[in-house]
Amino acid sequence: MNTKIIISLIIHFLITLSILINEEMYVLGIISLVFFLCNILGIIIIKIGKIEAGTKIYMISCFFYVPIGLIGIWGARNILDEYHIKKFNEKIKS
Repeated sequence: MNTKIIISLIIHFLITLSILINEEMYVLGIISLVFFLCNILGIIIIKIGKIEAGTKIYMISCFFYVPIGLIGIWGARNILDEYHIKKFNEKIKS
C-alpha cells in the first residue's frame, strides 16, 4: 500500500471525526462517515487483489474530501498505474 493512501485515510478519518463531534453538523458527519467507510472498502478490495475496482471505489470516495482528497486520488492512481504496467509487461512476455 502506498503512503499517499495511508496518509489520506488518516486525514479523512480525522476530518470525519471532527465533523461527527460537532452536533450541529451531524448529517454532514454521517455523509462523511459513509465516504470514509467506502475508502476502507476500497482498500480492502485492493488488498484482496481486485486492484482496478478497489482503486476506483477509493478515488470516487475521495472526491467528498477535495481538496485534501486529491492526495488519496493521486495515491490510488499510482497503484492503478503500477498494476497496468505490470499487466502490460506480463502481456509482452507471453
